[in-house]
Order: sequence, then C-alpha cells, then structure tokens
Amino acid sequence: MAGSNRLYVAEGSGNRVDVLDARTLAPLGQIGGLRDADNVRYDAASRTVLAGYGEGALRLIDAGTGKPRGEIRLPGHPEAFEPEPGGARVFVNVPAAAAVRIGRPAPPLIVPELRGGEFNLARERGRVVLVSFWATWCSPCRAEMPVLQAFYRRYHRRGVALIAVSVDASASLARVRRALGGFTDPAALARAASRDGFGEPLAVPMTYVIDVHGIVRERLLGGPSGRRAGGSTALGRA
Repeated sequence: MAGSNRLYVAEGSGNRVDVLDARTLAPLGQIGGLRDADNVRYDAASRTVLAGYGEGALRLIDAGTGKPRGEIRLPGHPEAFEPEPGGARVFVNVPAAAAVRIGRPAPPLIVPELRGGEFNLARERGRVVLVSFWATWCSPCRAEMPVLQAFYRRYHRRGVALIAVSVDASASLARVRRALGGFTDPAALARAASRDGFGEPLAVPMTYVIDVHGIVRERLLGGPSGRRAGGSTALGRA
C-alpha cells in the first residue's frame, strides 16, 4: 500500500486479516475476530485500512501499526466500499439483497416467464428452488447456461424448480432471447417482475438455493467451474 510498509489481506475463511511485509511478503501478524472478512481498502489521507466483515461492519486499522482504530456499524454486510479521496467519507454498497439471508425465509418473487405463464416463488413451496441471476453481457453466465440446464434436468424429477432471471434492461429482451438459445428451462426478465424482493444482485452469475420450506439455504456465486460441486452440496442441505 502506498505510504505503508505493510500489506493487508482479507482471509474470510479464517475470519481474519493477514498483515504482511509489503516488500518480502513475510507474515507480520493477524487481526482476528473478523468473521467473513472479504475486502480491504486503504485511505492514504488518514493512513487507515478499512476491512469489511460480518453481518455489517467496517473495521478501521492503523496502516502503520496494524492496531484497530475503531469500527463503523452498517445495516448489512459491506460487499463493496471505497474511501472518498482526500475526504472524510466512505462510500459503501450495502446491498438491497441484505433481505436475502441464509437461513431465513426467501423474499417474494413474481415474474412473467419469457415463454408464457407466471413464476411465483411462493407457489413453489414443497420444492427445492434455484433462483439464478444472469446477464447477456456476462461471459461466465453464458458459459454456464448448458451446465445449469443439465443440472436442472438431472434434479428436476427429484422436485427441483428453476427460474433463470436476466438482469438486462427491458430494451434488451431480444438479446436475452438470443442468448438463451437452446436453453429451454424457465427464464424471465427481472425488470418485468411485479414483485422482486431479491433486489439487484451484487454480481452475476448468482444462484440462490431455497428449500422445500421456503428458506434460503445457499448463495452460489460464480461460473460453472465452481457451481456444479457447490450446487450439489447445497441441494443436499436443502
């Protein structure tokens, strides 16, 4: 980091931020107690490292000493944040999808399907449901379409439902249809929804796994390289 001889690396799986020597990468220490720490930023003006973690907090760390300076509480997990250059503010993205919590009831989703009919998540109670968000401009999304379709067909007879929801603009409907190509399973346009409690996804592709009781059991992020194994495991828990 500019102006600091230390490097700070979020290690969410270990619930910590690792502190390394910026030149040799030798470990200098750790800052623990940061559950789900997944992002760090550096404010050069105040020489402060900001680490996002937990259900909703930014830990402030002295860049020179590695000691905590304080904390900013937030209403949800900070998926993205950036200190204002030379300012005293921090711009934070606390997603509307904070309403989508693992282990909690799924939010409402009512949307017309592109091939006719209506998808209503509430009516799918008793089935495991995959709500998968994607976009035509997202190459990993397009690459995973065949994988997602094969995955759905494999588990459909075991009571799995699917809706592939494009986050493209309404004006891009023709492009969405072309991108779907041979994808014959249920698909929809998010902007056409009459009710959408999921909000704008933080990234795509993203799939929520919802169990037979309507509880969100997993959030899977990424393309087909990580989706197949993770999806199978999540279905086992649902």
